[in-house]
Amino acid sequence: MSSRARDRQRAAGEDAPLSKDELLERVHWAKQGVAVAVGVLMGVVGLQGLPAMIIFAAVCAGTGVAYPRLAGIPDDPSQDISSELLSEGMMPAAGLFFISWILAFNAIHV
Repeated sequence: MSSRARDRQRAAGEDAPLSKDELLERVHWAKQGVAVAVGVLMGVVGLQGLPAMIIFAAVCAGTGVAYPRLAGIPDDPSQDISSELLSEGMMPAAGLFFISWILAFNAIHV
């Protein structure tokens, strides 16, 4: 089934299960948003060094684990993708985190 057909089913209120690729894409983009938010927060608070990076890593990993549960996506035992959910989008998210952290920190504290 194509993604457009799934989108039409969802718009009509019908339950169409997410494919593995769609779930990973949603987790990827959720992590990007969380990375920017955490980066700005760490910059505004003025947190520096390793503690800020540890907080980012924990929140970003938690996003990968929590997103399917919060979105109500049932666990599919035939597809064990937990490690993929943790790593999906981590490097781009780290880049966005560092950029937003540095910009927010410099805008307020420097």
